[in-house]
Amino acid sequence: MSGGFGSVLAVSSKCWYRCWYQQRLTDSLIRSAKADGKPVKLSDGGGLYLMVMPQGGKYWRYAYRFVGKQKTLALGTFPDIRLALPRGFRGVASTIADS
Repeated sequence: MSGGFGSVLAVSSKCWYRCWYQQRLTDSLIRSAKADGKPVKLSDGGGLYLMVMPQGGKYWRYAYRFVGKQKTLALGTFPDIRLALPRGFRGVASTIADS
């Protein structure tokens, strides 16, 4: 059944899965991350991401909205700040924002 409704549905379901599936960062993934030519964002979900720079730096960032405007908070660099601390911060920040 090529070109019919079934093939469109299969492509749509694959795209939906790929678009909505969120892989959380791991320590080994962060250590092996490299940026070729321009900065790369590695998302951990909930506004938390790691910005990997071409020069080798890895910076934790937290994206949020305040009074309808997009803001970014710098949390530190990767070797100094491990994965658990930014995740804890994200939990506290979302609790504060909800109240």
